[in-house]
Amino acid sequence: MEHDVVIHLYDLSMGMARAMSMAFIGRQLDCIPHTGVVVNHGAGDTEYFYGGGIQALPAHQVAEYFGLRPIERIVLGKTRKTHDELRAFLRTIAHKYTQERYDLFR
Repeated sequence: MEHDVVIHLYDLSMGMARAMSMAFIGRQLDCIPHTGVVVNHGAGDTEYFYGGGIQALPAHQVAEYFGLRPIERIVLGKTRKTHDELRAFLRTIAHKYTQERYDLFR
């Protein structure tokens, strides 16, 4: 079975970057981006994102919890990986995505 994979692009500034960046930093920024990868495994969409480590929530709860709505949805394609296979893979790479290793510019 194939599952849809979509990127949710958020603006952490909720429009403030576009409106005020030129005045504050002398350079136009359209947004302060944050992304989540959304996978539909049949029982609903799960959104995976960085939040001091790899996090996962039902996609509709991301908007409710953080008060953000995606400004863009980018369809990546499909995967045949099951929910359990994806979670197992994420556990193998979790050590790369910790708060201590986070670098805003990389």
